[in-house]
Amino acid sequence: MAQRKLKKANEKLALARQKETTKAAKLMLKAAEDAAKAAARFIWTDPASLELLAFVKIVRDEHTERARLPGFTPFGKFFLAYTDRKDAYPLLEKLGNDTLLRRYSALMTLFRVSIFSLDSITCSGYNHTYHA
Repeated sequence: MAQRKLKKANEKLALARQKETTKAAKLMLKAAEDAAKAAARFIWTDPASLELLAFVKIVRDEHTERARLPGFTPFGKFFLAYTDRKDAYPLLEKLGNDTLLRRYSALMTLFRVSIFSLDSITCSGYNHTYHA
């Protein structure tokens, strides 16, 4: 009877150790995968952003040319479907058009200067009240 209890306790202890090592191995594997994902993540640099702006300019020009033809395609939809001349931009080659469009929108939002702020800068110091 005591031997059975001792044997069962040893089996439980061995099973608990195995589960613990399996759990530790899974955590190590997950950490390695997360590190690989972080290393593979694209980092936007100034040259990549400049290539993006040049690429978007070409796509916009082609969209403007095709806008004269019958049927309207919104720029976003046109950009997502555009595949020509992407190989001329090696920094952008591996990225999807949806990623490029999101980054372009972020760049334009970041560096947008509104007309109203330009007006307030150029007209500062003047009295803008109108008297009837």
